Amino acid sequence: MRKYPSIIFGIIGSVSLLLIYFVILTLANSLDHAIDQFYQIWYWIMLLTVGFGIQVGLYHYIKHNQDKKITGAATEMAASGGISTLSMIACCAHHLVDILPIIGLSAAAVFLVKYQTSFILVGVFSSLIGIQTMLSIIKKNHLYNDAGIFEKLFFLDIKKVRVATVILAVIIIAISFISKLK
Repeated sequence: MRKYPSIIFGIIGSVSLLLIYFVILTLANSLDHAIDQFYQIWYWIMLLTVGFGIQVGLYHYIKHNQDKKITGAATEMAASGGISTLSMIACCAHHLVDILPIIGLSAAAVFLVKYQTSFILVGVFSSLIGIQTMLSIIKKNHLYNDAGIFEKLFFLDIKKVRVATVILAVIIIAISFISKLK
Protein backbone atom coordinates (compact mmCIF):
# COMPACT_ATOMS: atom_id res chain seq x y z
CA MET A 1 0.00 0.00 0.00
CA ARG A 2 2.91 2.40 0.61
CA LYS A 3 3.79 2.57 -3.06
CA TYR A 4 0.24 3.16 -4.36
CA PRO A 5 -1.81 4.66 -1.49
CA SER A 6 -3.64 7.11 -3.77
CA ILE A 7 -4.88 4.24 -5.93
CA ILE A 8 -6.10 2.42 -2.80
CA PHE A 9 -7.92 5.56 -1.63
CA GLY A 10 -9.48 5.93 -5.10
CA ILE A 11 -10.73 2.34 -5.04
CA ILE A 12 -12.12 2.85 -1.53
CA GLY A 13 -13.88 6.02 -2.76
CA SER A 14 -15.46 4.18 -5.69
CA VAL A 15 -16.59 1.23 -3.60
CA SER A 16 -17.95 3.59 -0.92
CA LEU A 17 -20.02 5.52 -3.44
CA LEU A 18 -21.38 2.28 -4.89
CA LEU A 19 -22.30 1.09 -1.39
CA ILE A 20 -24.02 4.41 -0.66
CA TYR A 21 -25.99 4.00 -3.88
CA PHE A 22 -27.20 0.54 -2.86
CA VAL A 23 -27.92 1.57 0.74
CA ILE A 24 -30.01 4.59 -0.33
CA LEU A 25 -32.06 2.59 -2.82
CA THR A 26 -32.46 -0.36 -0.46
CA LEU A 27 -33.66 1.87 2.37
CA ALA A 28 -35.95 3.83 0.07
CA ASN A 29 -37.45 0.74 -1.53
CA SER A 30 -35.79 -2.69 -1.42
CA LEU A 31 -32.61 -4.51 -2.32
CA ASP A 32 -34.36 -5.99 -5.38
CA HIS A 33 -35.25 -2.47 -6.51
CA ALA A 34 -31.65 -1.33 -5.99
CA ILE A 35 -30.35 -4.23 -8.07
CA ASP A 36 -32.98 -3.68 -10.81
CA GLN A 37 -32.11 0.04 -10.97
CA PHE A 38 -28.41 -0.80 -11.14
CA TYR A 39 -28.97 -3.20 -14.04
CA GLN A 40 -30.99 -0.55 -15.89
CA ILE A 41 -28.38 2.21 -15.59
CA TRP A 42 -25.21 0.36 -14.58
CA TYR A 43 -23.09 2.18 -17.19
CA TRP A 44 -24.03 5.60 -15.72
CA ILE A 45 -23.50 4.43 -12.15
CA MET A 46 -20.12 2.96 -13.03
CA LEU A 47 -19.06 6.20 -14.79
CA LEU A 48 -20.01 8.16 -11.69
CA THR A 49 -18.33 5.79 -9.24
CA VAL A 50 -15.12 5.47 -11.26
CA GLY A 51 -14.99 9.24 -11.77
CA PHE A 52 -15.51 9.81 -8.06
CA GLY A 53 -12.81 7.25 -7.22
CA ILE A 54 -10.35 8.94 -9.56
CA GLN A 55 -11.09 12.28 -7.89
CA VAL A 56 -10.53 10.78 -4.43
CA GLY A 57 -7.26 9.21 -5.57
CA LEU A 58 -6.02 12.43 -7.18
CA TYR A 59 -7.05 14.45 -4.12
CA HIS A 60 -5.07 12.08 -1.90
CA TYR A 61 -2.11 12.26 -4.30
CA ILE A 62 -2.10 16.07 -4.17
CA LYS A 63 -2.44 16.15 -0.38
CA HIS A 64 0.34 13.54 -0.04
CA ASN A 65 2.68 15.64 -2.21
CA GLN A 66 1.82 18.94 -0.58
CA ASP A 67 5.26 19.21 1.03
CA LYS A 68 6.32 20.70 -2.28
CA LYS A 69 5.41 24.32 -2.93
CA ILE A 70 1.91 24.44 -4.39
CA THR A 71 0.96 27.80 -5.85
CA GLY A 72 -2.75 28.62 -5.83
CA ALA A 73 -3.69 25.05 -5.00
CA ALA A 74 -5.98 25.95 -2.11
CA THR A 75 -8.39 27.82 -4.39
CA GLU A 76 -8.26 25.17 -7.10
CA MET A 77 -8.74 22.39 -4.54
CA ALA A 78 -11.79 24.20 -3.14
CA ALA A 79 -13.21 24.54 -6.65
CA SER A 80 -12.57 20.88 -7.37
CA GLY A 81 -14.15 19.91 -4.06
CA GLY A 82 -17.22 21.93 -5.05
CA ILE A 83 -17.35 20.14 -8.38
CA SER A 84 -17.09 16.79 -6.61
CA THR A 85 -19.93 17.78 -4.31
CA LEU A 86 -22.04 18.81 -7.31
CA SER A 87 -21.30 15.45 -8.88
CA MET A 88 -22.51 13.63 -5.78
CA ILE A 89 -25.68 15.72 -5.57
CA ALA A 90 -26.44 15.13 -9.24
CA CYS A 91 -25.78 11.43 -8.79
CA CYS A 92 -28.14 11.02 -5.88
CA ALA A 93 -30.84 13.58 -6.74
CA HIS A 94 -32.76 11.23 -9.00
CA HIS A 95 -33.00 8.64 -6.20
CA LEU A 96 -35.31 10.97 -4.27
CA VAL A 97 -37.96 9.67 -6.66
CA ASP A 98 -38.44 6.67 -4.40
CA ILE A 99 -39.40 8.69 -1.32
CA LEU A 100 -40.91 11.94 -2.68
CA PRO A 101 -44.40 10.48 -3.30
CA ILE A 102 -44.44 9.23 0.30
CA ILE A 103 -43.96 12.77 1.61
CA GLY A 104 -46.47 14.26 -0.83
CA LEU A 105 -44.15 15.58 -3.51
CA SER A 106 -45.35 13.55 -6.47
CA ALA A 107 -44.78 16.38 -8.97
CA ALA A 108 -41.12 16.60 -7.95
CA ALA A 109 -40.83 12.84 -8.31
CA VAL A 110 -42.25 12.98 -11.84
CA PHE A 111 -39.80 15.78 -12.72
CA LEU A 112 -36.81 13.83 -11.40
CA VAL A 113 -37.82 10.65 -13.22
CA LYS A 114 -38.29 12.55 -16.47
CA TYR A 115 -34.86 14.21 -16.21
CA GLN A 116 -32.97 11.36 -14.54
CA THR A 117 -30.48 10.94 -17.39
CA SER A 118 -29.90 14.69 -17.54
CA PHE A 119 -29.04 14.80 -13.84
CA ILE A 120 -26.69 11.85 -14.23
CA LEU A 121 -25.02 13.60 -17.19
CA VAL A 122 -24.44 16.65 -14.97
CA GLY A 123 -22.76 14.34 -12.46
CA VAL A 124 -20.60 12.61 -15.06
CA PHE A 125 -19.43 15.85 -16.66
CA SER A 126 -18.81 17.59 -13.35
CA SER A 127 -16.75 14.59 -12.32
CA LEU A 128 -14.71 14.86 -15.52
CA ILE A 129 -14.15 18.56 -14.90
CA GLY A 130 -13.13 17.83 -11.30
CA ILE A 131 -10.59 15.27 -12.52
CA GLN A 132 -9.21 17.75 -15.02
CA THR A 133 -8.98 20.43 -12.32
CA MET A 134 -6.93 18.13 -10.11
CA LEU A 135 -4.71 17.10 -13.03
CA SER A 136 -4.17 20.79 -13.71
CA ILE A 137 -3.03 21.30 -10.09
CA ILE A 138 -0.62 18.37 -10.39
CA LYS A 139 0.77 19.68 -13.68
CA LYS A 140 0.98 23.32 -12.61
CA ASN A 141 2.90 22.42 -9.46
CA HIS A 142 4.94 19.63 -11.09
CA LEU A 143 3.82 17.07 -8.49
CA TYR A 144 4.85 14.10 -10.58
CA ASN A 145 7.88 12.15 -11.73
CA ASP A 146 8.92 12.74 -15.31
CA ALA A 147 8.79 9.01 -16.02
CA GLY A 148 5.37 8.26 -14.48
CA ILE A 149 1.81 8.03 -15.76
CA PHE A 150 1.21 11.78 -15.33
CA GLU A 151 4.02 12.60 -17.74
CA LYS A 152 2.18 10.60 -20.41
CA LEU A 153 -1.05 12.54 -19.70
CA PHE A 154 0.54 15.96 -19.66
CA PHE A 155 1.41 16.13 -23.34
CA LEU A 156 -2.14 17.52 -23.52
CA ASP A 157 -2.99 21.07 -22.53
CA ILE A 158 -5.28 20.28 -19.59
CA LYS A 159 -6.86 23.76 -19.62
CA LYS A 160 -7.89 23.40 -23.27
CA VAL A 161 -9.23 19.92 -22.59
CA ARG A 162 -11.23 21.32 -19.67
CA VAL A 163 -12.71 24.12 -21.81
CA ALA A 164 -13.64 21.59 -24.50
CA THR A 165 -15.22 19.35 -21.84
CA VAL A 166 -17.29 22.23 -20.45
CA ILE A 167 -18.50 23.21 -23.93
CA LEU A 168 -19.34 19.58 -24.77
CA ALA A 169 -21.07 19.15 -21.40
CA VAL A 170 -23.24 22.23 -21.88
CA ILE A 171 -24.26 21.09 -25.37
CA ILE A 172 -25.02 17.48 -24.41
CA ILE A 173 -26.83 18.36 -21.18
CA ALA A 174 -28.87 21.05 -22.95
CA ILE A 175 -29.84 18.56 -25.67
CA SER A 176 -30.76 16.06 -22.96
CA PHE A 177 -33.05 18.53 -21.19
CA ILE A 178 -34.54 19.91 -24.41
CA SER A 179 -35.29 16.42 -25.75
CA LYS A 180 -37.37 15.73 -22.63
CA LEU A 181 -39.51 18.83 -23.20
CA LYS A 182 -41.17 17.30 -26.25
